[in-house]
Amino acid sequence: MLRSDTKLPEAMRTWGADRTVRASVLREAFRLRAAGADGSHCVHLQGLTIEGHLDLDYLTTEANVRLLDCHFRDGLSLRNAQLSSLDLSGSLFEDGSGPCVSAENLVLRFDLRMDRAHVLGNAQQVALSLHGAEISGCVFAGGITIRHAHGPAVDATNLVVKGDFHLDRGCVVGRHPGAALTLRGARIGGRMYLTGTVLNNEQGQAIQADRMRATNGLRIRGATVTGASAKYGIVSLVDAAVGGKVDLKQTRIENSAGPALVASRLKVEGDLDLDETRISGTGERPTVNLFNSSVAGTLSVAGAEHRNTGGCVTDAQQAAVDGDVRLDHSTFTSRTDRAAAVNVFSARVGGYMSLSSTRIVNELGTALFAVQLKVAGDLRLDAGFMASGGGNDGVVRLHASRIGGVLDVTASHFEATRGPALSARSMEVLADLRADAFTVTARGSARDPVSPPMIDLRNTSVRGRLAISPRTIEDNRAATRRKLIALDDMVFGVLDPRITVRDWIKVLAEDTPAYTSQPYQHLAGRYRDQGDEREARQILMAQYRDQLKRSDRQGPLLRVWQKLAGVTIGFGHQPWRAVFGLVGIFVMMSLIALWGGGLTGGGCHGVQRIGRAVEASLPLLRMQQLEGCTTGSGTAGLIYILATWVAQVAAWMFATLFIVGLTTAVRRRPS
Repeated sequence: MLRSDTKLPEAMRTWGADRTVRASVLREAFRLRAAGADGSHCVHLQGLTIEGHLDLDYLTTEANVRLLDCHFRDGLSLRNAQLSSLDLSGSLFEDGSGPCVSAENLVLRFDLRMDRAHVLGNAQQVALSLHGAEISGCVFAGGITIRHAHGPAVDATNLVVKGDFHLDRGCVVGRHPGAALTLRGARIGGRMYLTGTVLNNEQGQAIQADRMRATNGLRIRGATVTGASAKYGIVSLVDAAVGGKVDLKQTRIENSAGPALVASRLKVEGDLDLDETRISGTGERPTVNLFNSSVAGTLSVAGAEHRNTGGCVTDAQQAAVDGDVRLDHSTFTSRTDRAAAVNVFSARVGGYMSLSSTRIVNELGTALFAVQLKVAGDLRLDAGFMASGGGNDGVVRLHASRIGGVLDVTASHFEATRGPALSARSMEVLADLRADAFTVTARGSARDPVSPPMIDLRNTSVRGRLAISPRTIEDNRAATRRKLIALDDMVFGVLDPRITVRDWIKVLAEDTPAYTSQPYQHLAGRYRDQGDEREARQILMAQYRDQLKRSDRQGPLLRVWQKLAGVTIGFGHQPWRAVFGLVGIFVMMSLIALWGGGLTGGGCHGVQRIGRAVEASLPLLRMQQLEGCTTGSGTAGLIYILATWVAQVAAWMFATLFIVGLTTAVRRRPS
């Protein structure tokens, strides 16, 4: 914990001459100790004011050096020194005639302790330098305060610590175009702790830890990290490798000029925890950059709030997570037409990926870009998931993605301006697609016939059940101002029993942007597979009707033939309709023959007249012994002759259609 006495440095500056010792005297004492002139194994000084710059460069001694609660007015230098251990806890370091603490290439056999120390730089290049130092033990700097008014606070480039590095509950503040805390290329054999630490740099990065190695984990939980860098991230972990868990839970990272957390090509052998983080950035570069990063455990960003006022919020392109990805109850907000708010292009997830109750908003472009995403388990965009976006490319894009489990969009909401709300062309789902209570909304005041459909599932494959309730379909049909769904070349394995054939026909005929044959054929095949031949015929007849209504590929004669076939034989699927046509012709001709007055003759009784009607309505049949019943010469006879011609033509047509429909010899699959 930080010392409760916040005026400690001011109190030390008031110490009198009784506590003051010259730096030259201490240097001579250390020189004698190094030469073996005394037999002490420890140098312990406490509560002193060191007058002048204490230069212990190249000092080599087996002693444990303890300089506790001391005031170094002109700093301390330990360049290339070799000590057993060093304890500077509670001391105050200022840079009068030299740097505050300069320990480049320092070698310690055991620990370095700087708990509750104050390092206050003003003039020199860096307040605390551990550049190239090698510490065989641990570094304990809990509650330390390191400030520099005109430069970087800590330079620990290429530092080697074989144990843990504790810099928790401290304060590191710099003011420099570089970084306040530099750990570039550092090697930490244990765990790196920055828990609860405040890090700030008004002119640049706060933490620069590119190529750092931490064997047992990195813990920055609850820290506050702020800065202003247009080019680099406030926290930079590019090419870093962490052997254990990376814990940034409840951390706040803010960059007022550029990206916040840049961890491209980061390798984490444990979990990466970003739960409840508050991360904000601005500009074209992503606020959180995990490009090509690798996480052996779980990536968790639950309950987080990330935003970018002018670019991508989270970029995890080509990232690989062997475990699960959890982004539940989080908010990602952006406003850009140049990038997606959340980009997981070509990422790979070994477990499931969940965005339940998550909110992603990009007012000008795509919200979630997940093209070529590979998820071994379920992809959950459910339980109140909300995505809102503008642009023409789609709010949520899952093109060519492969979901090994269930794609669940139950009770989610998608809101689009111009493009589709959900665009998932060529997606493959190995289990079910669940979409109950799924809603899509198109912003705008009028229906635009040129606009794309709200849901684009062209060439998508769902091996399991396509589960969506009729109520969900009806609600979305009423809410959207565009065509609802595109299903060209989509296939699915199992029908939802809640959706009737009429529901399906209405969706294919009214809610799709254009006529295509494949959805009808595939749906009919699914019904045939489960033994529902009657439903399959209804679908295929609906296909012909939709083709006649919306397709412009047929010529006028072919369209007439198709319409006639639809009325007479149900497009070849109900040939019995032609029999009713023949019966109708027979009845009509019988009425004309009996009471029309067109037939005359002494032996033209009722039976003979019916025989003439049979010959007229069934041209293949010829009745015997009808010579006495002939056509009259008057107007009635002329009408009977004309009716006979019409009846024979119609009878031949119905007979032909009946044979065609019955044998399916010329049944044609529409294109």
